[in-house]
Amino acid sequence: MKKLLTFRTIILDALTFPAGVTIPARSVFEYFRERHDSDDDRVTKQDEEEIIKWLLATQSRDILLEELGVGADAFIDYSVKQPVIENPQDKPGDIDILICPSRRPDIAIAFQCKPVIVKSLNEQEDDDVKKLRRISDLVEQANRQRKKYGFYRNYLAILIKVDGRKKIKYNPLFRGTNPETFQTIYEFPDRENVHKDVGIVFIEIVQPTGKSFDQYVAFRICIETEAVRMSQSTNLTNRIEELMKSKGVTVNRA
Repeated sequence: MKKLLTFRTIILDALTFPAGVTIPARSVFEYFRERHDSDDDRVTKQDEEEIIKWLLATQSRDILLEELGVGADAFIDYSVKQPVIENPQDKPGDIDILICPSRRPDIAIAFQCKPVIVKSLNEQEDDDVKKLRRISDLVEQANRQRKKYGFYRNYLAILIKVDGRKKIKYNPLFRGTNPETFQTIYEFPDRENVHKDVGIVFIEIVQPTGKSFDQYVAFRICIETEAVRMSQSTNLTNRIEELMKSKGVTVNRA
């Protein structure tokens, strides 16, 4: 049976000017157009931590929080290890994204993330998908996160990094994965083994033109499966609180 997925989408285009530059009156600047500034495919070259840092430093962060039903006052950290992770040598090793709504350590949301690379091959709809097999490791890590730590909400997120520059047949705003490509990613390896408590999130980050993705980007997110709320242990809550306090964050308790 087919399932309808809804993606929350934001398209960003920016122009930067060196300090001290004078902009003449009546200057006209065009946005959301075809751009050939460079031939640099930067989005697929970002490693997992770099793309997560980008996500949390842009308006994409606000969309993520809104989709999770979390306010802007949430505590957020990434690549979290000690004191939250007791043994970084044991899987999952770290928490890729940690979110505490309203700065409450007792209702933490934890993510395990892995990137998938999609490159457009021509101006039509042909895509090349890479690193999809690594999602099996993501499933294992997310399941272990849920079993070993038991955060209030546990998610796995597939970060789809898309180089859509060659899809010139389409408007730059619509150069993400084609339906067949997304179907392949949706049916990721070991999907059937994801624990029923673990939520599934698809995040697509598209560089549609030669302009750098951190200036011209399409960001899409779909929470395909909501995480089951769990009873988080006091021990874990205390370790998260210790982390928050080490970052100078005022902690709220229920």
